[in-house]
Amino acid sequence: MRHLRYFVEAARSGSLVKAADQLSVSQPAVTKSLNELETILGVKLFDRGRKGVELTTFGKAYIEYAAAAIASVSAGSNHIRDLLNAERGHIEVGALALGYSEIVPAAIAQLKRKKPLVTITIRQAINAVLLPQLKLGEIDLVIGRRGEPRDMAGLAHEKLFQPNLMFAVSKDHPLAASNSRFDLADLIDQPWALPFANTSVRRQIDELFLDNGLSLPENLLEGGSKEFLCDFAGHYDAIVALPSNLLRDYLNRGDLIELHIDVDRTIAPVGITRREGQPLSGPASDLVAELRRATARLGLNIE
Repeated sequence: MRHLRYFVEAARSGSLVKAADQLSVSQPAVTKSLNELETILGVKLFDRGRKGVELTTFGKAYIEYAAAAIASVSAGSNHIRDLLNAERGHIEVGALALGYSEIVPAAIAQLKRKKPLVTITIRQAINAVLLPQLKLGEIDLVIGRRGEPRDMAGLAHEKLFQPNLMFAVSKDHPLAASNSRFDLADLIDQPWALPFANTSVRRQIDELFLDNGLSLPENLLEGGSKEFLCDFAGHYDAIVALPSNLLRDYLNRGDLIELHIDVDRTIAPVGITRREGQPLSGPASDLVAELRRATARLGLNIE
């Protein structure tokens, strides 16, 4: 396991110095371990240069197996700890910043009522950050949209619900009082508030404009959280575009008004991503069950 941990950390950081710092060991110890691993396997895993280390073809082929082995052993250790004390445990949950939904706090609240001594940590980031951590066993599951096919090796995704894309404006927006249905082209010159470009939701919004023969709006604000985008739209006459589950509370309170635009509103489902073929810890399994119940309780569309 030492060989594998040193190998994976060196591959992730691209530097033996950084790997040694992260592992709290000396650089010669990392170098020695990597040399031993290459001897065991009979192949060269890294090309070493002035700027650091880079995986060879053999290294790229081996990294997924090494990461899976570390994750499996870590999951087994966690499972043993959970069996020793079923009422305690620690769950590390990855949540996409814009896949985050009301089901997450609702499910966690239910779990905490039943098992108050279970500690739950939420890490909000994008799939490109969370999925490698999931593969290494650093987090137990990810809640959000499915990753790109190239990133899903060794992972399984369970759909929970499929929201629609929704458009909204502040209650004081000039268009808020209109009951008309709009064409997207008629609104292209309006101010818009959209998610960051590297998010799954934003990519789908960009495709929507392109499919309608339009470029992106020039008057555009980008943000990484629903709170910022919706609050901005409340202070400025901007159209905010987000999944329906993220706008529900703002619409129910009357802070925002839905704007009806004639476009295809189907977007990717939200669900749970986990390591394929590996059992979850007891508390993590309980959280998955609560997420399913919360989805049904809130009346979201289960696929």
